Amino acid sequence: VSSPTPSSPPFPNPVPTPSSTCEIKSQIDNIETKVENVENEMREMKNTLQVILNILQTSTPVPSQSTPAPVPCTDRNGSWENKGTMRSWCSWARKSGGIYITGRCKARNLYEDCPKTCLVCNP
Repeated sequence: VSSPTPSSPPFPNPVPTPSSTCEIKSQIDNIETKVENVENEMREMKNTLQVILNILQTSTPVPSQSTPAPVPCTDRNGSWENKGTMRSWCSWARKSGGIYITGRCKARNLYEDCPKTCLVCNP
């Protein structure tokens, strides 16, 4: 059974192995500079995020979509004009019965005036 091979580090080695004290000092300086750069970038990101957060907190909220009002389950009474004809349209649609009611409701757009007959009431 072979032993597992060591996995490679997540980041490549940033600098070669130093051969003298002077090289070590130079590499430390280089690493410190990189750390300072990263810290500066993080500060800039933090400032940018704070600006974004302030904008979000002070902006006008988007209105939520409201639920449509329920259609009352009562047909209109009496006669009224629809496409130039006067009659009691809910009674007219009911009079045909069965599958014809749907067609009459659609043909004369009776949904608002005759919600019970046209079966569009909200519970």
